[in-house]
Amino acid sequence: MKLNYREKVILGVFLAIAILLISFFWLVKPKTKAIKDNKAKLSQLNDEKEEIERKILQIPVIQGKIKELYSETNDISKLFVPYDDVNRPWNLDKKMQEYADKNHIRIVSLEANTSQYDELDYFYHKDDDIEEEFRQAADFNGDLQAAYEQQNAESISLDQREVEQLFQTQYGIKCEGTRADLMNYLKDIENIDKAVLINSVKIDDYSFGLNAAKEAGQQIVEVVSAAEEAAAAEGEENTEEGTEAPAEETPAPQPTANGDQITNTSSIEIVLTHYSVIDMTEPDTESIPEADSSETAKK
Repeated sequence: MKLNYREKVILGVFLAIAILLISFFWLVKPKTKAIKDNKAKLSQLNDEKEEIERKILQIPVIQGKIKELYSETNDISKLFVPYDDVNRPWNLDKKMQEYADKNHIRIVSLEANTSQYDELDYFYHKDDDIEEEFRQAADFNGDLQAAYEQQNAESISLDQREVEQLFQTQYGIKCEGTRADLMNYLKDIENIDKAVLINSVKIDDYSFGLNAAKEAGQQIVEVVSAAEEAAAAEGEENTEEGTEAPAEETPAPQPTANGDQITNTSSIEIVLTHYSVIDMTEPDTESIPEADSSETAKK
């Protein structure tokens, strides 16, 4: 079958249109969709870029806050006993012995254990809410509960606050000393600028020999206290050259019926608690951690 010129032209036009349609659906349309998807992805990446830039601008602020928190934490940790002391009883005993020697406290026995993990509870007064059930029954609009919470705001806040955790070591001694030396010893412990708590003080003879001497009709053998010794030494320094201080008569030891001497000392039991925390290491806010190889491979 032969085609005339007109038919050939029409057939050529149809072939051209067919080629254009095929090119559009096979080539142009997919490219158009890819361009559209890429524009959407580009917009998303630009948003992510802006977010990352905002975070980068926040880095100096965050670094400053981290350093401030580290400094504040170190200031707080200075209030506690060094961890090496509470976790090593011999170190703790060595330091506490200095206070005993200074105040002429003779330690008879001691017990110091290694540190234990404990919670530091808050000290606050909390009343039993015996009116709670009646208040709820009568409180139609919440005014009674609001008034109760306002009145007990401090105790409610402390009751709901998270309890801090730390290390603690108990240090117990049985010792002997005079009333003055005991008071000075406890005063020195109170003045320690660390978290040391005097739990209990048990004095066997609160009269420090006075009652026993009265019962036995004896005179107390005075054991010179550290305070009296210091006062005497200061008096000797203030004595003018060439003059002698008046001699004081020291009472001779007076044995009791069973041969024991009655002194102005007593046996004392003291229990202390030392609190400690582990110091925070200084955070590195400058270096950038290396990416995990497995995470890098996934990307």
